[in-house]
Amino acid sequence: MNKPALVVMARAPEAGRVKTRMQPVLSPEQCAGLYDAFVRDAIDLAVSMEGFVPFIAYTPAGSKTVFKRLIPAGMELIPQTGNDLGQVMDGLILSLLFRKFLPVILIGSDIPVLQPRTINRALAALERVDVCLGPSRDGGYYLIGVKKPVSALFQGIPWSSPNVLKVTLEKVTSAGLTAALLEELSDVDLPGDLAALDAEIRTLHGVKGNRIPARTENWLKSARLNYKDISSLC
Repeated sequence: MNKPALVVMARAPEAGRVKTRMQPVLSPEQCAGLYDAFVRDAIDLAVSMEGFVPFIAYTPAGSKTVFKRLIPAGMELIPQTGNDLGQVMDGLILSLLFRKFLPVILIGSDIPVLQPRTINRALAALERVDVCLGPSRDGGYYLIGVKKPVSALFQGIPWSSPNVLKVTLEKVTSAGLTAALLEELSDVDLPGDLAALDAEIRTLHGVKGNRIPARTENWLKSARLNYKDISSLC
């Protein structure tokens, strides 16, 4: 039986290269520390998913040694290759389908409140549809799952725009594919997102069985951010 692949897409948490839209509210070093917590929580999530084979798809090319220090035994590193995000994701999916992983699910590394049950819902949905997408509130998506090549879904997409999900769904229809949508979640990209993230984590504590992104929570506590001041700057 084919095993499903769960791929965390991640960038090396280097100061000045990650979460730069958090500046100048956060320093480059704080941005790197926050993103490092996101990546570590995403790794913990991926390796905790029973039945999945976990992967980290990393960038830039020279950061393999950075990620070797982050991942546990049994998690494989694969490089991101391509000229844009679409080529990267398409390449990852094609290579893992070729290796007989089925289905293939890609997740972003900046949704620390993502829950195991959401990924399991994606896996269940892919038993009846061709594509599963997790919409993000900025108009993109934090998860895509497929069970066959879907290269058309990654071509001509206005990446980093509010229309990514909309255009992707249009391509699903034009390709004659079927799709399912998961619940909407928020990327954490801007300073104003931090207060909402802190509130979401606090809410997670209120329901038994929720997965808490411990590293992100600890970073927020140690940073002692004043969300009112941050809000006034946004």
